[in-house]
Amino acid sequence: MIFYDEYDTIIGVDSDSIELFGYKDIKEFKKEVNDISDFFIKKDGYIYKFEHYNWLDFINYSEEPVNKVLIAQKNGNLIESEISVNKIFPMININNSKIIFGVSFINPIKKEKSEFLQPNYTTDTIEALKKDTIANDEFKNILSIKENAQKLDISEDFYNELLQDFFKAHEKYMKQIKKYIENNHYEEVAKIILILKSICSNLKLSGIIPILNSMEKDIKNKNYKSMQKFLSIYKKDIKFLQDF
Repeated sequence: MIFYDEYDTIIGVDSDSIELFGYKDIKEFKKEVNDISDFFIKKDGYIYKFEHYNWLDFINYSEEPVNKVLIAQKNGNLIESEISVNKIFPMININNSKIIFGVSFINPIKKEKSEFLQPNYTTDTIEALKKDTIANDEFKNILSIKENAQKLDISEDFYNELLQDFFKAHEKYMKQIKKYIENNHYEEVAKIILILKSICSNLKLSGIIPILNSMEKDIKNKNYKSMQKFLSIYKKDIKFLQDF
């Protein structure tokens, strides 16, 4: 298991995880690894280091029964594994973090490179695979009107009405957020984020929630520049949903 604090910093790792990523000992691992998602290959059907979303939050809010990663070990071997993230609430102060995330790897299996690489590709291609672009991959599970309506046990038409109401509310909240940012009232921005998270959760828009979590975290850490970056991403994603 690998442990992260709420600031996305690795604070602990066991020997099995060190070996899983191809390292000899904790000293070598700590020297070279800042985030294990740097080893996740970007491939359809697998968790990877998303551009817009925190991968830990994504797994936490994922409604998939099983999440998987494809790991490029330090020595170039490929490992496929199920991955889970559990929240731990520590009784003692650890890096001033109220929540610890425990990342577990289940049933890791060594895979042949030929299963993922095209003929004549070399081991170096693993790095290229990490940077592959999959069209709309991060939005794939954000909006499925039929599936979300079924989860809520309502008709698709009614779900659409709820969605349109959300888009109208979104415009109102964005105007309020703009005003609050201009006046440096970030505590009010945080309150609106909580409302938006609740709405997205109720509408099963799980892919949006990690962005809001990142905004919330940045406000807490007074990293307002980063928060505004995620706000831009959030607006872009909502626009994508409106045009979907």
